[in-house]
Amino acid sequence: AVANHVTTDEAVATAVIAKPSEGFRTMMESARKNNEEWNALKEAVSNKAREVGSDLEGIWKTLEDGRMEWLAAVSAAHPLKKLLKD
Repeated sequence: AVANHVTTDEAVATAVIAKPSEGFRTMMESARKNNEEWNALKEAVSNKAREVGSDLEGIWKTLEDGRMEWLAAVSAAHPLKKLLKD
């Protein structure tokens, strides 16, 4: 049901075509709009992770920290990129 909502959301199609880098973010926002099913999906994934002994919270934290480090590095490199371009 969440997949159906995302695949039929016109905002997702528009974002994926117009600016592919925004596609994933737009898909996630679309899925979250369907809050009841989104919450059920998150709960099912969390339950399965617990069943198999996965540290899903730790994995997500590592990914989130890595993304924040990457964004900081990209932001710090922007002035250098601009200087080299000029």
